[in-house]
Amino acid sequence: MEESLSLAIISDLHCKHSSFDKNGGVRNTYLYSDMIRDPICRHPIAALLKLIDTEEIKSDILICPGDIAERMDIQGLITGWSLLEEVHAMLQSDRLIATLGNHDVDSRNLYDPNLPFKCVKSLKSNYPMENPNEQTEFWAENFCIIEGPNYRVIVINSVHNHTDIEKAKETLVTDKMLQEIKARLDHIDETKDFNIAVCHHHPIQHANVDYKDSDVLDKGDLLLDLLEEYDFQLFIHGHKHDPRLRYYNSLPILCSGSFSSWMNLSDTGAQNVFHIVELKPKESEGSITSFVYSPKKGWRLDLNSYFPSHTGFGFRGNVEKLADDCAAWFLSKRRRLMFTDALFKAVPELNHLIPTDQIRLNQILSDKHAIGLEPPLPDKPKTISKLVT
Repeated sequence: MEESLSLAIISDLHCKHSSFDKNGGVRNTYLYSDMIRDPICRHPIAALLKLIDTEEIKSDILICPGDIAERMDIQGLITGWSLLEEVHAMLQSDRLIATLGNHDVDSRNLYDPNLPFKCVKSLKSNYPMENPNEQTEFWAENFCIIEGPNYRVIVINSVHNHTDIEKAKETLVTDKMLQEIKARLDHIDETKDFNIAVCHHHPIQHANVDYKDSDVLDKGDLLLDLLEEYDFQLFIHGHKHDPRLRYYNSLPILCSGSFSSWMNLSDTGAQNVFHIVELKPKESEGSITSFVYSPKKGWRLDLNSYFPSHTGFGFRGNVEKLADDCAAWFLSKRRRLMFTDALFKAVPELNHLIPTDQIRLNQILSDKHAIGLEPPLPDKPKTISKLVT
């Protein structure tokens, strides 16, 4: 059994050529297909390659949940995929896997009104995944199941019906797709240590600040029920640039946010993000390290970021009892201050709290036990100590 599976996640690049803006587009991304890479910090991909090299980051799979291009800008699509291939090589990952976003489809009929998927279907021989049989299944059934040595990834096409502007207002999983997914999973005998699902659209409501959430995946809850039935450990999606981590029953859902578009970020205070997820085998437990981008500093860990730099998922117990366990461990040491390395080893569940639970644990430790973590969760604490009263 493998000890862990590492996933790198880059979503919603919204790459485009600079001429797109000059012809009526809106400047809303840091990533242009014709931009130079000097200074490095001003180019999101160049800055990421530097980070990967400096920090010696590796991943088993690089996942892109869609929206490589901005409004089906062909040059943005071509360059965006090539840039992902560069990252894939630098990460030394085994697989590069993508799905389609609504911006990757010609639903506006800019190029060929009869063939809205023509560009993406002819983009490159390894898009959206490298195996020809997987591609055939993806285009024919609007999903495919990718089998690795120790993992299974189901990739869902949530924009299969986006053949024109009106139809692109709706995103859905059909009954036929659900039946076919169940039939495929029923006939797979081999178990895997890791089971992941990838889609562009969000399968449950994802409220916006000042407009209705009208593009939630229809029948998304039925899809999640099905995936839970077959012990999937994580559902990853893009589309919403507001990154979130939460549960549907026991299944963690990661909205990966946007890698390089700043569209809709100012409403929430969200930042551009790049994630590394570490999954435990055969469990819905994992940890997430998230880097944020700015054109002045490049990619970095920010301990005050909108989406936590260090968080996780999988703990489904009582947070108050967990806080009590932390307090009991600390008080048994009879010291006023300790480094937290030993605490996280003694109480490993701390590594698997989603952000809302991390914040709640801080509050319980403070209010009930007069104990504080510094810095507090969700940032990575270095010390635990008695609070001065």
